[in-house]
Amino acid sequence: MRDTRAYACSSNTNGGRHLCDNEIRVNRDIAESAILENVKTRLLSDDAIQYIAGQFKKALREIENQPDDSELLAGKLRTIDAKLAKLAEAIEAVGVSETLANRLTRLEQDKAETKQALRSLPPSPVKFLPEVLPALIERWRELVIKIETLADRPHATLEDIEAARSHLHALLGTVTLKPRDGVLWAHPAPNAKGLVETRPLDGLRINSPFCGSGGRI
Repeated sequence: MRDTRAYACSSNTNGGRHLCDNEIRVNRDIAESAILENVKTRLLSDDAIQYIAGQFKKALREIENQPDDSELLAGKLRTIDAKLAKLAEAIEAVGVSETLANRLTRLEQDKAETKQALRSLPPSPVKFLPEVLPALIERWRELVIKIETLADRPHATLEDIEAARSHLHALLGTVTLKPRDGVLWAHPAPNAKGLVETRPLDGLRINSPFCGSGGRI
């Protein structure tokens, strides 16, 4: 932000022409409304929704392929029980010695800790995740619409704007504005690939007299 009304190059704003000679200013109302509408269109497109669903299913497959902690713990319990059974046979045959008693104590403690770990495991997400996808997509739609609604209120407060920026950053990372050939392009961060891709969003023409600062842009 160059000031309360316009965007401009931060290097030029903070260091003057010797750091950057790009003195273009773009009215914030025009830039933000154009970018937000563009983001909304892209992020609510069928391609974006399909991308989200695809990424969700990919993550689900990765979870399904991970070792099942509950099965691992259950297997450990079976091993401990087998050792306890053999230890009981040894005690019955030769009596209780200090060595056998210590081993029995360790096995019983290990069994108690393993059973507690098994009880503490959260429910496997795999069986719940397919039911989550529709809710996830609906939450996505709500978040995108909320960004535009917050920033586009007639009397948006500073808190509204900051909330919209925070949500937008969570979805796209940092969005950089770059002028080229009389057009201002909004470049999303690389982590937005697949949603709006790494190519810039549709540009906002900045060389018409009414969309700049002082009629210069």
